[in-house]
Amino acid sequence: FGIAGVAGNAIAGVVTDRLGAAIVIWISIIGLVAMFLSLLTTTSPGFAVALISGCALFGTLFTAPQQTRLTKLVHPNQHGVLLGLNVSAGYIGIAIGSSLATFLYDELGARSLPVVAINVAVVAVLTNLLLHSDSLLQVDNESVTSARDPYETLSVGLWPNVPNA
Repeated sequence: FGIAGVAGNAIAGVVTDRLGAAIVIWISIIGLVAMFLSLLTTTSPGFAVALISGCALFGTLFTAPQQTRLTKLVHPNQHGVLLGLNVSAGYIGIAIGSSLATFLYDELGARSLPVVAINVAVVAVLTNLLLHSDSLLQVDNESVTSARDPYETLSVGLWPNVPNA
């Protein structure tokens, strides 16, 4: 699981640079859904371990392109704060997901976990479609605003006390 996660992180940046953030995020989400669906049908413990490793690979493949998208929303001097908040939100999600998975495992068994994971992935797909339908297959979407400084319009309301210089 850990090795697959490291591999996902290692290839994410290279693949994002070549294909663009939007495509890599879709690969990550679709890969996760495929792993979760396969977990519903497998009876082999060895194959289940391989599928869970696949979940680690596709799950960590998501991070670099998502951070690429996020950094385009703010001025470069705000990247650290934004990425720090993103990582913190991710840890909160991991804690909530782990707690929910423990409860579901105890109450409904292991087979309930992929079902819930698929539903969460469907929410991710719908959110991605809603927020990024205009750039689904574009390699790069640089035109976030028509202002002279592309960061000016988007960063004013996010952190008003941080200078835009």
